[in-house]
Parts: sequence; C-alpha cells; structure tokens
Amino acid sequence: MGRLKPGVTVAQADQEMKVIVASLAKEQRDPNKDQISASVETYLGVMLGDTRTMLVVILGAVVLVLLIACGNIANLLLVRVRDRQRQIAILSALGASRREIIGQLLAESLTLGIAGGLAGRGLAFLCTPAAIRLIPSGIPRALDAGVDLRVVGFAFLMSLASGLVCGIFPTITALRTDLVSTLKAGTSANISVHTWLRSAVIVGQTALGIMLTAGAGLLITSFVNLTNRDKGFNPDHLLTLLFQLPNYQYKDKYPQFYQRYFEKLRSLPGVESAGGSRVLPMTAGNL
Repeated sequence: MGRLKPGVTVAQADQEMKVIVASLAKEQRDPNKDQISASVETYLGVMLGDTRTMLVVILGAVVLVLLIACGNIANLLLVRVRDRQRQIAILSALGASRREIIGQLLAESLTLGIAGGLAGRGLAFLCTPAAIRLIPSGIPRALDAGVDLRVVGFAFLMSLASGLVCGIFPTITALRTDLVSTLKAGTSANISVHTWLRSAVIVGQTALGIMLTAGAGLLITSFVNLTNRDKGFNPDHLLTLLFQLPNYQYKDKYPQFYQRYFEKLRSLPGVESAGGSRVLPMTAGNL
C-alpha cells in the first residue's frame, strides 16, 4: 500500500506500474513474463470489491421506494389543497402575502417529512441489529454497520428534502388558483386547478411502482435460482472444520498425521466418509 503523488490519478499509476513490471520481466528474462502483471487500485475499491455494484443497486431501490412514498403524500396534499382553495383565497383577500401562504403550506409538508424521518430513525435503531445478522459475511465491514450521527444527519436532510418534494406541487397549485373565481364559486367542489399536476404525479407513481415491482420480481427469481442451483456436492449432514498444525512439532510428519487422523475419523460411529482439502469449495475467494 502507498500514497499517490499529488495530481497523479489511479489510472496513471496503474499504467506506469504495468510498464515497470514489463521492463523488469524483460530484463530478468523470466520465461513466464507473459503471465506477470501488476495493477493499481484504490484501497476503498479493494475493500468493497464486487459489492459496490450490489450496494448501489440496493440504494437505488431505496430511492425508488422513497420517491413512490413522496408521490403518494404529494397526491394526498394536492387533494387537501384543492379542498382548501376557498380558505387560501380568503387569506389572500384579507391581505396574506404569497410568501406567507407558501410558508404555511411548506411548513405543513415539512412537518410531515420530519415526523416520518423521526419514525424511520426509531425503526432503524430497533431493526438494525436484526438486519445485520442477515447480511452475508462477504460484505466488507458488515458488522460495523449501524445508526450513528452521520446516518441521523443524512436521514434528517432526506426528511427535509422529502417534505419539500411533497409540498412543492400543492404549493404551485395553490398559487396559480384564480382567487376571484374561487370566492365567487362559494365551494371548492367544482374547482379544477392544474389537474395535469395530479395526473403527472399518478403517472410517475405508477411508472416507479411497475419498475420497482419488476426489479423485485427479478431479484426474487434470481434468489430462488441460486438457492436451487446444483452445487456439485450434497451438503446435507456435512461437517467441516479448520485447523492448522504447528510447524515445529509436525513439520516432517504431515503425511503420517493426516493418515492416522482420517482413519480415526472414519472409524467414529455415524461417520460415512472423511476427507481433507487445503481450500474448502464455495468459500471467500474460491467460488
């Protein structure tokens, strides 16, 4: 491991390292020089490995769920604002400025967003320990996952952003209402203000819902296929263990020790067969 010089990118260092290794292999006349190579990667990339793509996909699914929830709340707020058109018109007629009306409507949606964020953080504290136990061991630093101040801060910002997203469409609808017609109508039952906003929200909800449902179906199908895939061996009633012999005592006695060891294992009641391997199949790095 090392630090890159200021201004040097990972790609540049990788290219330079390949040139150096190729030159050394050529100078030493190594017969396997065609098989010798080098690469430079960031420490974060090495630590995350192939899990980065999976984590990004999971984050994308979470964002889609959040957008669907925002669409649902925005649609409900649109209906609520439509029922309050006369009240908003009266406030405007009494001298309320647009800024005050916008502040009131956005304050209501932000209150909903913050309340939902607080409830979500409470659930996160309760559910995180159980969720960590479900994370595969191949995920780097999975046991370090938890809810800390950074997570709480990010959730708070997302709650504010969600509140703004939910409140922006109802606010636009309220501001573009013909106040004179609203006051003359005497009721909001016949008011039809920017119905295209509601249609757009509903279309967006439906599109995101279909996309998320299709993605969930594909993930479930892939999981079922992986679960039922032929492993090449029968893992039922199979017991594995790992141990290492001390070199100072068994350095010259490995063959004799393992021969007696497996003979004793096979002679135990209930043992059908026993064998050994340096690397277990389907373990990390040996899939």
